[in-house]
Amino acid sequence: MIFKSGVPHQDKMNYTTIILAAGMGTRLHPLTLNKPKCLLEIAGESFISRTIKTCLNHHIKKFIIVLGFEAEQISQHIHNTYPNLPVQFVINKKYNETNTGYSLFLALKQLTGSFVLFDGDLLFDPKLLNLCLETDSKNAMVTDIRIERLDEEALKARANADNAIIELGKKIPLSKAHGEFIGLCRFSEKNALTLRSMMETTFANSSNNQLYYEDVISNSLDKYEKVALVPTKDYLWSEVDTLEDLEHIRLNWNLA
Repeated sequence: MIFKSGVPHQDKMNYTTIILAAGMGTRLHPLTLNKPKCLLEIAGESFISRTIKTCLNHHIKKFIIVLGFEAEQISQHIHNTYPNLPVQFVINKKYNETNTGYSLFLALKQLTGSFVLFDGDLLFDPKLLNLCLETDSKNAMVTDIRIERLDEEALKARANADNAIIELGKKIPLSKAHGEFIGLCRFSEKNALTLRSMMETTFANSSNNQLYYEDVISNSLDKYEKVALVPTKDYLWSEVDTLEDLEHIRLNWNLA
């Protein structure tokens, strides 16, 4: 694989940030019994506030945020923290019976143009957004290529010799994986329209409601413009799924 970086293909201000924050975060109980995961705090700042701040610092100023569990609590927090933020809240009323694929589908129905996507439980060094935006491909998925860290539960990525992602999923054998997708990507307007079309077909069948968005992307990668694998380098990132994840970050990350 060949990794390249350069300047972004379009002005950053033309991107819309999509944040998926509809989930219940049950593995973080009791902290998330009455509080959504994205409102948990590190060094006095909520996860979602950190993501919004990073995007604003990169001149990305339009937001679509998908809410479900405790939606009003999140929207009020954002309005209080960023009172002038140009944000559209999309409500996933089926949050307790669907997954990230359906949430992203709801967001894409409201989208015009290109997007940068964040999982709502992702904590990351802001420099990772730089890498995502500045790769010379119009489409990018940020991936941790430290193979020794992979396990069977990781959302793995496989790429070809041209550094194009050709498969995503937990079922990729460790021996064939090139890294773990971290939950940060960007798609061009053309790919966004293709993905929306694929999701319309997929979620017309309610039996697909539990799919992750990576599943839908992986099932149709041959229909997109090239989606580049962008390595995380040595920058910190973590999904926050468990109490142990949260404690590790609080003890080991230097987050001001």
